[in-house]
Amino acid sequence: MKVQIIGAGSAGTHIARACIRDGHTVSIWDKDINAKDRFLDLYRERYGLEADVDCCMSYDADLYIICTPPDTHLSVYKDLRKDAKVLIEKPLCLPIELSEFDNVSVNYNHLYAPEYLRLKELPKPQYIEVFWQESKDFIMAAHPWLRFEDSYLSDFKRGGGSAYEHSHGLAAALGLFPNLEYEEISKISVVKQYENKYDIYMKIRFFCRGVIVTVITDFVQRPAKKEIVLHYQDKIVRSDLGIPNTERNDQFLYGLRGALQPNDSFNIGKMCVKLIGECHDRRY
Repeated sequence: MKVQIIGAGSAGTHIARACIRDGHTVSIWDKDINAKDRFLDLYRERYGLEADVDCCMSYDADLYIICTPPDTHLSVYKDLRKDAKVLIEKPLCLPIELSEFDNVSVNYNHLYAPEYLRLKELPKPQYIEVFWQESKDFIMAAHPWLRFEDSYLSDFKRGGGSAYEHSHGLAAALGLFPNLEYEEISKISVVKQYENKYDIYMKIRFFCRGVIVTVITDFVQRPAKKEIVLHYQDKIVRSDLGIPNTERNDQFLYGLRGALQPNDSFNIGKMCVKLIGECHDRRY
């Protein structure tokens, strides 16, 4: 399969590695004139190998993967072929840009991990807790060419902040409800803390199909905590959402393979964006 990656940053590098390991032909492109050399150096540093990719833009790929900042996702998508199959890094887009995108999946790679798929086979719990907490310093360590203050991460209106960047946690909660519609989410409440223009902490609580759901994200947790907890009347089931015992690029491989089969990640991605946007708009 011919894969075109748009955006040669940290995520683009991991995805390129995953695609190559899965036997695909890869092209990668970035509008930043420094991105090519940076990508090649980063790939070599991370994997001890030379990147077997073409550094150009192809318009006849079988799959396009968008790894640019969230506030550019929609414009990049609109420039692609109308029949193109597309995988977009989370979050899908800004809330004001929500619409129907054709042939699109959202790269919530944890939704396809074996540990998570086993959770989906369990009975419906009474209460779901999800923790996706990780320091922004760890995130920025993977982007040494950027200052946090200059990146989208520092502005929730650009798709940054803990709730959007760590929306893997919310996606993991919503993904446990098959064929979910946004209207089934009710009694939404939020506790949040801001630092400048981004949420450093957000706790979202809501009801869904009789289940109480709480999702907590932050930009300060050390060490990182990525966990889902299912509460039953007679037991508690915990699962590490960090996908233990895998390399980082293997985690991206789950999302890549998931995008090539029928899935509901686009619907989950839309609900994540809509719910987080609503929580940002709330005063409580």
